[in-house]
Amino acid sequence: MGSLSFWQERLQLHGIQVKRDERFGRAMLLFTDYDGIELALVETEQMVSLQDWAGQDVPHKHIIRHMFGVSIGVQSADPTVQVLQEGGLGL
Repeated sequence: MGSLSFWQERLQLHGIQVKRDERFGRAMLLFTDYDGIELALVETEQMVSLQDWAGQDVPHKHIIRHMFGVSIGVQSADPTVQVLQEGGLGL
């Protein structure tokens, strides 16, 4: 259905440990930033029409199309930003 396998492989290639899980009937990948904060990519059936990201090496069918929401309370965002960028998720 979705792109979790693509993102799991991509994150692992960047040295990020990933765990598959399911919550509320949705498949997801769980991983942590360098401060130990848990992050998740959640697979949905919802499709959104977006243009390709210029200069990115992520195929159009695997781009992240929606953010449900993010709430992070940390003293420094640098470790979270670093793991997202190294995993190819960007910001």
